[in-house]
Parts: sequence; structure tokens; C-alpha cells
Amino acid sequence: LQYFIFIMAEDAWVDFVAGWCSGAAAVVVCQPVDTVLTRYQAGSALIGAQGSTNSATNIARGLVSQAGIKSFWRGSYAMIGAVPFQNA
Repeated sequence: LQYFIFIMAEDAWVDFVAGWCSGAAAVVVCQPVDTVLTRYQAGSALIGAQGSTNSATNIARGLVSQAGIKSFWRGSYAMIGAVPFQNA
């Protein structure tokens, strides 16, 4: 019985670590798309008023030109801390 409990505990630990890693990887990979989509949805009225076209490409170019490539992951620290717990 103790051997069975040890195996179950070891499997649970492996599942937890795998879920943690997959959750963190999902945030790192999907955050740029989420950032562009959020800017697209939030700024559609403002961008239309300024006369420029509202496209994902223009928003991504604007983010890179204004704040650099790191701007795609701005605000992702909270997600990297929370999402792995949900997947684990």
C-alpha cells in the first residue's frame, strides 16, 4: 500500500510540473496575439478617428516602433503567475 501511495504522489508531482510548464509556455506564446487583439478592440474608435487603418499589422508595427518588441509581453507577469496554476 505504501508503494502505491508513493507512485501516486510521484505521478501527481510529474503532472503538476508538466501543467505548470505548459501553462507558462502558453502565456509566453499567446501573449503577443492577445496584446494585438486587445489593442485592436479597444482602439478601433480612436484609430478610425485619426484616419489610419485599423489592422493587426498596423497595431503590431506601432507597438514595436513605440515601445520595442518587449511591448508584446507587457503585463504578462500576472498571467505567467496565474495560468500555470490553472493548468497544473
